[in-house]
Amino acid sequence: EIFNAAIFSNTLIITFYIALPVLTTIQIARQNTDLLSNLSKQVEDQTYELKLSLENFKTAQRQLIQSEKMASLGELTAGIAHEIQNPLNFVNNFSEVSRELIEEMKEELATGSMQSAVELANNISQNLEKINHHGKRADTIVKSMLAHSRTSSGKKELTNLNVLAEEYLKLSYH
Repeated sequence: EIFNAAIFSNTLIITFYIALPVLTTIQIARQNTDLLSNLSKQVEDQTYELKLSLENFKTAQRQLIQSEKMASLGELTAGIAHEIQNPLNFVNNFSEVSRELIEEMKEELATGSMQSAVELANNISQNLEKINHHGKRADTIVKSMLAHSRTSSGKKELTNLNVLAEEYLKLSYH
């Protein structure tokens, strides 16, 4: 029995020395698994945050692009309004002056001064020519805008370079 107890005791010691590294290895593996799980969770969280940041960036970028488009559209609208306003101002001014000249011509005709009435009629005729000129100018601006805004079929067309250069020159001048 003492011999069996010694063998048992030695077996127990040997088992302890064998089992101890295995248990330690299992414990380290569990710790590594826990660390890997924590790292995986951290990577997952950071990936989510990066995706969220990227989506916020894309949204801000789209808003900035839209804002720039609206600013450009505002500038374009102001330029168009200015281009149309100029000939309209001429039309309005010359028509007002012509109305006043007609009143003066009526007075001159009433007093019998034909020479003054003829001069006033000539002035009215010149004003009507200017009204016609500036009216056509406004019409050309509007027609150009409409032609530019029409969608094309994508088909290539011949272009008169002289007309294109003239339009570009006029736009650059204004």
